[in-house]
Amino acid sequence: MVVPLSGSERPDRRTEARLRERLQKVEALHAGATTPGERAAAAEARTRLLERLQGLRRDDPIARFVAEHVAALAVPPTRAAPPMPMPTLRQVLGVLAVWEAGDLTAEGVQAWAELVVDRVDLPDGCADPGAVRAEVILQLAALHRIQLTPEEVPDIRRFLRSGGEPGGWSEWFELLARVARGARRSSS
Repeated sequence: MVVPLSGSERPDRRTEARLRERLQKVEALHAGATTPGERAAAAEARTRLLERLQGLRRDDPIARFVAEHVAALAVPPTRAAPPMPMPTLRQVLGVLAVWEAGDLTAEGVQAWAELVVDRVDLPDGCADPGAVRAEVILQLAALHRIQLTPEEVPDIRRFLRSGGEPGGWSEWFELLARVARGARRSSS
């Protein structure tokens, strides 16, 4: 059974309607004000009317009930998928071997690497575990920029097996620079 609310429990809808009507008039007055004093007075009146309207809403048990239930029905944000583990050295070497054999295109290698980059937590620094694999995977994901080819797979393999030694990093960056220079010469 629905029990009607008494006047003391439920704000009078007529009061709210009158306040809204007055608010419209005050806003029109503010828009047409010709002096700074008129504008200031209209702005103060508008602020007072908005406060009274908010007070009515705050004191309205139905508005509170609806607000509480809408909040309870809200769907929590979805959590991000847990990160995928970094591919092992063996897995990366396997992709390179398939590419080198001609059974995988550069586009296929790039798509695999992009998927990995999007789903793994990459190491922060070059001395961190997995940094060499991450570097190779990042470069493979950017094959559209530095166009490594299956002919460079032996050099990539050597870098992967270097374990992140400084000499390995130097050779890797020399390889990338050489490939980038070659791409610039062929496009000229």
